[in-house]
Amino acid sequence: MKVLLLNPPGREVYIRDYFCSKTTKSNYLFHPIDLVVLSGTLASKHTVAVIDAMVERLSPADARERIEREAPDAIVALVGSVSWDEDRAFLASLARGDRPVLAIGDVLQEASEQRLAEEPWIAAALHDFTSDDVLRWLDGEREGLATMTVRRADARAALAADSVAPPHENRRARADDRPRAAGSGERARAGDLAGEVEGAHAARTGSTASVNGTGEGRGVVVRGAGVRGVIVRGAGGARRGTFRVPTPRHELFPRDGYRFSFARSARFATVLTDYGCPYPCTFCVIGTLGYKARPVEDALAEIDHVRALGIRELFVVDQTFGVNPKRALELCAGLATRGDLSWTTFTRPDTANDELLAAMARAGCHTVILGIESADDARLARYRKGYDTAAIRAGVARAKHHGLRTVGTFIIGLPEDDEATLERTLDFALELGLDFMSLNMAVPRFGTPFRADALERGLAHADDLVMDQGGADAFLPTATLTPERMLALKKRMVRRFYLRPSYLLRRLASVRTPHELGAQLREGLALLARNV
Repeated sequence: MKVLLLNPPGREVYIRDYFCSKTTKSNYLFHPIDLVVLSGTLASKHTVAVIDAMVERLSPADARERIEREAPDAIVALVGSVSWDEDRAFLASLARGDRPVLAIGDVLQEASEQRLAEEPWIAAALHDFTSDDVLRWLDGEREGLATMTVRRADARAALAADSVAPPHENRRARADDRPRAAGSGERARAGDLAGEVEGAHAARTGSTASVNGTGEGRGVVVRGAGVRGVIVRGAGGARRGTFRVPTPRHELFPRDGYRFSFARSARFATVLTDYGCPYPCTFCVIGTLGYKARPVEDALAEIDHVRALGIRELFVVDQTFGVNPKRALELCAGLATRGDLSWTTFTRPDTANDELLAAMARAGCHTVILGIESADDARLARYRKGYDTAAIRAGVARAKHHGLRTVGTFIIGLPEDDEATLERTLDFALELGLDFMSLNMAVPRFGTPFRADALERGLAHADDLVMDQGGADAFLPTATLTPERMLALKKRMVRRFYLRPSYLLRRLASVRTPHELGAQLREGLALLARNV
């Protein structure tokens, strides 16, 4: 079978990646790790092709022509809340009875049964790109797929199974819980879906069904008029321990066009050595995935595969490098023995101790991305970051001591934010002496406690599926600031951080390669263009 991995086209440069989606905040566009990891799994049994319409800047018409030339037997496509209306229209045009379209993305992480009922073109949804359930689905299996939402034709068999989920704390299906503006005939016909969900459950239990957005517990059964067969979400699969995947096929992805703000050479690879995150930050979807790690030897084998392709620059997208200190030190030792690698990764200020940072620097790490989020200790505690501003100051200082560049990520637009809190956030970023500042707009990510809180406060509606962490489109108002005012303040913060003469001179002095100089100039111009 020939399987196409597809990153669909779009009007903007969209990043659909790791159950998050957003518009690019400057000029960066890295490899979508979901498809990278799936490339190895799928290639273990099938012929695999890749079309990344984002990096190739393909129009919908050009992308469709390329897809038809590839003539795949099945398509696995990324989708994103930031681009949902575009994604669903484009992918629906590709689906045929003999060419199923499977989808993976943030918009399918919560209420996936409802999404499939609304969108008949989705053959199945994937909820864990490290799982091999997709291989079993392609082989025709529809039972026991713990990490997928699937359509099952045998309604009686599905209803005979004890497969209705317990109530999900974040969202209940309600009779009025439906899209407020149907975008197509299929969506309009799905208008009574929530009632169908309730009916399926009530027929068996006498109570109201709930939509499972966490992947835990048993799957939800959906049936009813307009729904093809029965839709079932799996129980979620292993959320802890280790996982193994065949070496991803990096060579299948476009050689040129990917861009990363911190890379020191033009070609780089995006690699994953662990999955999920064990920390419970309430606004982040990654913490809802559990935490699993690859054996170090598997990760090093992939990196050697990348090196054989002539690539020496890595973006290690582990969400918190160093969660398991012993494993992280072993991985760093392996990277150091290669002696020719240069890389960037995420970590936490409290996780990055001196021993780890020294080992990372010896292994070629040059930049760490630190989740700072807020200048307020009470805010950090409220959103369960697990550290305070004193720990942040110490963590940034340690990274600088070991010669690593520091990127501080902040979340702004939280319900409590006003102009004064944003001013304190900027002052904190300046005080820390960060090399880069990244501002993320607060959005109600599917399946997160923050989303439940935003729904309860009336700051978001369950039917609002489009959101943009990058801030170019949809995000939350705060208690005192409209989205328009919030965006204006965000742009002012970016200008005040990056347009300081002392900062610009320091940035130029830190450049190490001609590529880095050009990339920094392009990134800077793109960032400012979005923030004037």
